[in-house]
Amino acid sequence: MRWLFVVALAACGGRQAKHTCDKPVIGIEPHLKAGAIVWFGEMHGTEESPRFVGDVACQAAKVARVQLGLEIWKDEQPRFDAYLKSKGTPADRNALVDGPFWQQADGRSSQAMVTLVERVRVLRAAGAAIDIVLYDDPIENRDEAMAKRVIAVRDSKAIFVALSGNVHSRRTNGTQWDPNLVPTVAHLVAAKLPVTTFNVSARGGTLWACMATPDHEPDCGEHPNHDDGPGTPWTLGLPRDDAHDGVYFVGPTKASYPAKQSR
Repeated sequence: MRWLFVVALAACGGRQAKHTCDKPVIGIEPHLKAGAIVWFGEMHGTEESPRFVGDVACQAAKVARVQLGLEIWKDEQPRFDAYLKSKGTPADRNALVDGPFWQQADGRSSQAMVTLVERVRVLRAAGAAIDIVLYDDPIENRDEAMAKRVIAVRDSKAIFVALSGNVHSRRTNGTQWDPNLVPTVAHLVAAKLPVTTFNVSARGGTLWACMATPDHEPDCGEHPNHDDGPGTPWTLGLPRDDAHDGVYFVGPTKASYPAKQSR
């Protein structure tokens, strides 16, 4: 009987993970089920959203294998895979950010994103079953291409935790500036996949992003975060519209500068 008990424990997989998590996300547990897709929209270039999603991935890895999906060019996947298997030395980090994705700075190629990748590396070393999946495909019909990438690489027995800009995370079609846009998550919804999507809710602060300006080049740098929603950080809340299933609260944000650019 004892032998059977040991076998049963081994079969539980991720439930026996011994890693520890920094900060629990209150209310996320019902969404962390094998096969689920849990999507988080962000304003690029903050420290808080990558940290929040890292906390969700950590909790999810106690339930099942996790695929952490990032809005980063899929051609960078070999660099990420190599880093996750590395010792995380300065040379390893330099090799990670030496790819072409990191040469452009739009808020996604941030120091916070590198910190998230390093955190996954450490969690994996502690026994957490977390893989990073890069799904961005910078072609003309980008949202459709990103959805196809997610569908192609998704493991139906894992929990897919994703981070993207909060337009790609919308489950409904159209925006104020493009009524014909079909966001990435809307494509997944149309494909009948079990996706739950949350938009970020901040309490002011700053972010590092490239803001579009009429008839000018994008203004890339630190900007005020004009989102000012109430809510206790690291909890979930009700949706503000029908484009998302809820919000996640992060409090005041702090700009995260490009990984390849000193402040």
